[in-house]
Order: sequence, then structure tokens, then C-alpha cells
Amino acid sequence: MFFIIGIVIVFGSVAGGYAPHGDLRVLWQPLEYLIILGAALGGFIISNPKEVTLATGKHLGRLLKSAPYSKQDYVDLLCLQFSLFKLAKSKGALALEAHIENPEESSIFINYPAFLKNRDGSDFLCDTLRLITMGTENPHELEAMMDEDIESRRHEAHSVAHAVTT
Repeated sequence: MFFIIGIVIVFGSVAGGYAPHGDLRVLWQPLEYLIILGAALGGFIISNPKEVTLATGKHLGRLLKSAPYSKQDYVDLLCLQFSLFKLAKSKGALALEAHIENPEESSIFINYPAFLKNRDGSDFLCDTLRLITMGTENPHELEAMMDEDIESRRHEAHSVAHAVTT
């Protein structure tokens, strides 16, 4: 939404600033736009790896959408975590294994389809719970591993923004 507002502000400012000085039709130069946009796109493709270039195209669609998560999504995540932790407390951490190895067929995860669609979130949760089932009992080790995983995911997510900025 802010992307559209930004575009309107840019074009409104250019047209509003130029209108008192002459005919606005002078600004309409399609071949110049083609040259500028083509050179920028070509330079972007040349200077970035294929994965980043393709991911940029995918992320452009997100600019036009509203926030990806609603209040209900957060409530569902908390309910899911409560169910998983309740199971772990009552039957032990190994009882989680069947649910986290195949969350699409889990009787707990199936109640939260919106969370299952979020591959990054479900992978992160399952990977973290997998560490617990493998015996990582020290909370500081678990926190360090989670921080490393978050940093790695953050780095991957920012590769597109860094490429566009550059």
C-alpha cells in the first residue's frame, strides 16, 4: 500500500513542480523511459546472482500487499506453541517427534493451516523443537542455535533489499 502511495507522491510532485513552467506533455518520453529502465534492469541482472534476481521478482509482489500477518495469526501461533509445550510437558519431549518430523500430517499442526503455509515459520519452529528432542537441554546452547538460525534467515531475507539498494 505504501508503495502505491509513494508512486503517487513522486508523480504528483514531478507534475506539480513542472506544471507552472510549461506543458506536461513534454515529460512524456517513452523511449527515454525504455532506455533508463532497460539499462537499470540489465545492470541489476548482471550484478546479482540468479537466485537474488529471481527472489527480487517474487518480493516485488509483496510491495502491493498489506501486512502478511494478522492478530489472529499471532494468536494461532501462541495456541500452537501452547499445545506443543503441553504435549511435551505431559508425555515428554520425544512425544513431539512425530509432530515435528511431518507437520503436514500432525494432529496438532493441522489445526493451524495458516501457520503451515508459512514455510519459514514452520521450519524454524520444527527445527528448534527437533533440537530439544535430540537432547539439547542447556537453554543457553538452544538460544545460541536459535540466534544463529535467525541471523542466517535474516541474512538471506536481506539479500534482495541489499541488491536493490546497491
